Amino acid sequence: MAPPTVLHFCVSTQSGRAKACARRTARILTEQFAVEINSIRHFDEDPFWQMNPADNVTLVLFVSTTGDGEHTVRRLDRKLRNSH
Repeated sequence: MAPPTVLHFCVSTQSGRAKACARRTARILTEQFAVEINSIRHFDEDPFWQMNPADNVTLVLFVSTTGDGEHTVRRLDRKLRNSH
């Protein structure tokens, strides 16, 4: 199976680890596969739940919290549930 050609990364992070992990993963994937990284953005900055499935973009989520990020995940869950 061929890897997706466009990836869209979203992060939720308390300490910056998720964003750092997303950046490293993006670098590795672009070096080893023919993929394009569309963006690396925070959940709150990006209405990715409104993405059009016809755009053939694969969404990759990175989450790293110290326990206080729970409301970000709850907000994300509500947005995803309300988008369908």
